Amino acid sequence: MAGSYLVKNTKWTRDFLRGFADYEFRLPESFHGTDNGAIHAYLAEIICHNDVVNLPFCLWIYNNSNGFNDLFLYEACIRHLLGEAPRFERIKILPKGTAWTRDNWITNSKWNDERDFMMHNWKTTQLRPLPYENLIFSGNSTNYAQSSTLHRLESESRGEWYNPIAGPIVLSLCTRGNTTWQYDRNLLATRQQIDDRLISLAETVDEERAEAMVHLQKLWKIWLTMNDRDNDNTKHGPCNSLEIL
Repeated sequence: MAGSYLVKNTKWTRDFLRGFADYEFRLPESFHGTDNGAIHAYLAEIICHNDVVNLPFCLWIYNNSNGFNDLFLYEACIRHLLGEAPRFERIKILPKGTAWTRDNWITNSKWNDERDFMMHNWKTTQLRPLPYENLIFSGNSTNYAQSSTLHRLESESRGEWYNPIAGPIVLSLCTRGNTTWQYDRNLLATRQQIDDRLISLAETVDEERAEAMVHLQKLWKIWLTMNDRDNDNTKHGPCNSLEIL
């Protein structure tokens, strides 16, 4: 998810956000992943701006991406350059599961009223009727529901969701100080259940990223040959080199 930030109102921040917005006009003619792909390239350009070897390699993958697998390779490449450090001068990147908003599909619309603050990408066109039975966590074999009947969202679309309110959503009631919301108990989970699911997903992504690094090593050698470069893995500024394995 690339669309949620906390920013300090300074000239640097305003210039940063304008630059990211203008990246729309620089998107490649490839499977670019819209804002999610762009934020990786844009951050890397700012943080690794002196890197004339490793960053161009990642952008080469980006410019030639044909699908989600290629896009994941490119994003893994950028994440490797940035490393594990959470802070880069004026920029701080929050680890998975620690931010103020998250995607709904990770827990199949289940949430915790103490842990979760905001959900991302809810659209009325993708709202689905809630089954009368309890739900399991999508993508997780552990059954936290009491019912023997297990339900998931209707498709694998990551945009579909169930209404957490017990009843229709009435926007006129969304006023300051209104704390009388009645939540659908079928969609409430414990904080521990949500945390466990987010940790499990983060571990899965780390495993997939490790597999991607093996593929990146092969592409790295191809790219060096194509561009008649030596295996120059010198670090540039705060960014890692692509001396992968």
